[in-house]
Amino acid sequence: MAGMRADASQFFTFFAIQLLLHMIAVNLATVCVAISRQFMLASLAANLTFTLQSMACGFFINTRTIAIWLRWIKWTAYVFYAFGALCTNEFGGHFYDCPSPGGPSNPACREYTGDYILASLNLPPNWLWRPIVVLVGFILFFFILSGVILQILTTEVEVAKTHESEAASAADTHEANTRLDAQSRAVTITLENFALAVDRKRVFKPKVTKQIFLPINTTFKPGVLNVIMGPSGSGKSSCLNAMARRLYGSPLVKYHCTGKMLLNGSTATDDVITSICSYVPQDDSALLPCLTVRETLHFAARLRLPAFLNHEQKIQRAESVLMQLGLKDCADTLIGSDMVKGISGGEKRRVSIGIQILTDPQVLLLDEPTSGLDAFTAFSIIEVLQGLADEGRTIIFSIHQPRSDMFKQFGGVLLLAKGGEVIYTGPVSEMLPYFEKMGFKCSSSANPADFALDLVSVETPKSLQGLHADKDLANTATTVTATPDAPEGDQHTHTALGAAPAADQPVHEFSPPAMPSVEQEQTQHRSLNQDQEDQPQTETEKQKQLTLPASLGTYRRQRLPFRHAFPILLQRGLLNLRRQPNLLTGRITQLVGLGIVLTAFCAPLGHNYYSVQTRVGYIQAMSSMFFVGMLSSIALYPGERDLYNHESRRDGTYGLESFFCYYLALEVPAEIVASMLFSLLTVFAVGLPRTAGQYFLMAYATFCVVECGESFGILFLTMFTHTGLAVSVMSVVLSISIHLGGVLSIGIDHFLSAVNHISPVKWQVGALLSYSLRGVQFTCSPEQRVPPVTGPCPVQTGVQVLDLYQLNVDTVAYALALGGVTIGYRLLAYVGLKIQASGWQALRTMMRGSRHK
Repeated sequence: MAGMRADASQFFTFFAIQLLLHMIAVNLATVCVAISRQFMLASLAANLTFTLQSMACGFFINTRTIAIWLRWIKWTAYVFYAFGALCTNEFGGHFYDCPSPGGPSNPACREYTGDYILASLNLPPNWLWRPIVVLVGFILFFFILSGVILQILTTEVEVAKTHESEAASAADTHEANTRLDAQSRAVTITLENFALAVDRKRVFKPKVTKQIFLPINTTFKPGVLNVIMGPSGSGKSSCLNAMARRLYGSPLVKYHCTGKMLLNGSTATDDVITSICSYVPQDDSALLPCLTVRETLHFAARLRLPAFLNHEQKIQRAESVLMQLGLKDCADTLIGSDMVKGISGGEKRRVSIGIQILTDPQVLLLDEPTSGLDAFTAFSIIEVLQGLADEGRTIIFSIHQPRSDMFKQFGGVLLLAKGGEVIYTGPVSEMLPYFEKMGFKCSSSANPADFALDLVSVETPKSLQGLHADKDLANTATTVTATPDAPEGDQHTHTALGAAPAADQPVHEFSPPAMPSVEQEQTQHRSLNQDQEDQPQTETEKQKQLTLPASLGTYRRQRLPFRHAFPILLQRGLLNLRRQPNLLTGRITQLVGLGIVLTAFCAPLGHNYYSVQTRVGYIQAMSSMFFVGMLSSIALYPGERDLYNHESRRDGTYGLESFFCYYLALEVPAEIVASMLFSLLTVFAVGLPRTAGQYFLMAYATFCVVECGESFGILFLTMFTHTGLAVSVMSVVLSISIHLGGVLSIGIDHFLSAVNHISPVKWQVGALLSYSLRGVQFTCSPEQRVPPVTGPCPVQTGVQVLDLYQLNVDTVAYALALGGVTIGYRLLAYVGLKIQASGWQALRTMMRGSRHK
């Protein structure tokens, strides 16, 4: 399709070389990962290695112009052998159309022979099979080298350091006064025909609808541990996500949640539910590894607690939670990661729980809080949750297979079968007698949880329904059983197989207190120990849907304003970055390393015929900094994205603008410093016009292209949470942009030419080449002159080179266009984040609006 020689031998030779290059690249990547398990250092090693390879291959820079002391390196570069083999395969023995008659024997047609092209590239003639054999050797070399390095450089986990804090003893003397009594915080959650389905759109295929769980009728009481059990695929996590209003669709996925979720018998809006409910996910990915436990809770308190509370009050609240969850001994230890040893898994789970209870929620939802923990640690987490339930909270969590001693601590259970059908719901104490009446008896030595899960896994819901149809068993479907410690009127109800509650079942009315004025509210929150009194409501008011944020708890959920959130985020980010120097130094070293390699191969720039290729290739090689920006974003952004999704998108802590500006402030200064150092090397050391204009133009163009790569990283890593998929898509897009920069591809069609206007590489290459080549004069040797020997040089001035590449353009206009593209891509990244933050609703709304016009 590209128009290269299409003979069978040429095609299969080309294919074989490309396959060998791919295998070498894979083994070289393994070597880089073996050198360092940290992405930033591994990507730095890979980027610099490939830059060395590409500069030594002879394409960007003619190997004749490389300094004598460095010219030998081409024999160690696998890209040099691949480039030589590919050129010989394409040009060797080939003659191209010559405007002069006589064919290859005519001296005027010498430039149109493949052998002349190979000689100008300083490649040996008939050089095909030898470099292919060498490429096979490189595959074996890198494969063996990676194994040796993996054996020598084993992964070492650093021990986390302790960071002392001035607030270390604050919680020893401070008692939290932010608790409401259990009566005022009690919230009973009732699900009525609560069901969830999902629509999945497929390209060129009909839409698929799947029922995640069938209608559920159950009640979750405060003061006890309410668990959702079931095998994998039963809809446990989906049920929690639906209750917490954490179902995030996409253009291809849409959720349908039906039925009612009642709070004390009243319908609640999403604002109310998100105000009084906190959610702890299954993993602890939202914890920054290089912050201590105390710092994590302090920053979380400053971000989550209301703005009218002062700094000291927020810190006191964090210290109180730290003590409450038994985290005092590890308070000044780093959270840790795979590379830095920190606190244990159970302690991380406690920190995640602590972050969520900072706002004193009435309802706490947890997705498998004991997952991945040993038996002792899992039991300690259950004890923590029991302590929170004893304060009057409604605790609901999913669990897969608890131990028998753990199971006894549960108050109520919702048992789901695969496919999301309800098998049992009610008190734990009534579950085994219920199944025994159905003909399924649990032996005294068996774990009740294992028995129940085995039962719903082996027996189908239909078979259980058949047993349930028995008249005597049907009478037990809605038995009301009072728990020993429950207050009068607070009974559990277990309903089998999704049956609706009995008609005489008591329904609690949801009666929120009247909303106070701003002055009263501030006075109330500053005292922190005043009791809130319920206000009487009429029957009509009780039936109204709640539209105001609930004030059942001590604190109201509000997004922290930008002026408060931004400095806190920046302080936290800088602290986390300071303790990970590899991220900061890697950002700077990537560009500086690229500048050193380019300087070593190109300095000093000459003025002979061969230097034309070197000057143009030198500027084109700088386009690889597009990938530098992408790699920098991959090293930093995914962790920041996950933390933002957890804190802002799901918990509503702060706004998108706060996060976006914070990330901008975190990464831009390092890129400015790196760009100025890069420009210092590539302008003054190499031999471009040594003027202030050239220096600042180079620094400006470098900064813009790197920022465009960063913006691409933000955009694609927001669209695709899988980093590998995002990198694959970005690599294709960035490679296309580089190839359309104006040097590798000159004669492109109108469509690609139009698309190329949004490529930063086009404007970078055009601006730098047009500025650096004007006024440059070139010389040539006698044999290089156009016949006869006394004829002119093929290229005499820099303007001729610009005309040859169609880059004789306005430098200022191209520089301004580069700046516009840079701003445009960063705004596009913001739009991508905005669409994701709105759950793709904004995009759907815009699409509907465009169709109605």
